[in-house]
Amino acid sequence: MPPSLCPRCGQLVGSNEMQCSRCGTKKMERVRPTAALDIFPLQLIQGICVLLYIISILLNTEAAMSARGGLLSIGSPDGKALYLLGMTGGYAWNQGYWWTLLSASFLHGGILHILFNLSWLNTLGKMFGSLFGMHRLVVLYVVTGITGFLLSNVMHNAPTIGASCSIFGIMGALITFSIRRGGEFGRKLRSQVWAWVIIGLVFGFVVEGVNNYGHIGGLLGGFAMGLVFPAREGMAEEAWLSKLSYALIFMSLVAVGLSVSSFWTVLQLSVPIR
Repeated sequence: MPPSLCPRCGQLVGSNEMQCSRCGTKKMERVRPTAALDIFPLQLIQGICVLLYIISILLNTEAAMSARGGLLSIGSPDGKALYLLGMTGGYAWNQGYWWTLLSASFLHGGILHILFNLSWLNTLGKMFGSLFGMHRLVVLYVVTGITGFLLSNVMHNAPTIGASCSIFGIMGALITFSIRRGGEFGRKLRSQVWAWVIIGLVFGFVVEGVNNYGHIGGLLGGFAMGLVFPAREGMAEEAWLSKLSYALIFMSLVAVGLSVSSFWTVLQLSVPIR
């Protein structure tokens, strides 16, 4: 195995050395190439999003198929169904249901919404996973979903859902990495991702109903998370990262359960919610 660069300080570490002689950072082996990358964690996120979308439709099929807001609204779940499954902001936030910060990233408000988000998540998720591993992706997805919805709820507090906060979080982490990585690779990556960010933000300010605060909060969270991840691509994921990623997904599903438990009584009593 050839010498490698320390991900923290850039010192050359010999093939027979177990840690950096300058800063003491432990040497880690490289992850498998993209072709052999285990994408199950990404598929798990996508699968949960699809499953919850189907459930939200089935909870009130008549409303979802009514086209009450025009043809583009066909396939849009009823607002009460989304609150029941963990939508954040609005009534949920006013009631102190903080756990909806976890669940909202897995919910979507229409067929175009979920197709658009999952398409971007598939592209950016595989790009990020090929550099850092899929379990880091899961951690990033959940954490930046929280930062995005937290900023949204504090600044605007409107009912909100979707994977786009986390999508902007992935882009933010890639930008931070590109700066730390440097070189031609870093420059090209930064240029490409910034172009996507700008397009996304412009789209958000032009199209009505887009959660711009959530996008900005996710992006800022991604910038910060990029400082936590390795400064070089290909660093192996330690065992605890796998456990953490699945724990965060489990917590997100628990958050859905808490929302169902909390809103079931409210909906049975026909309490007005907005």
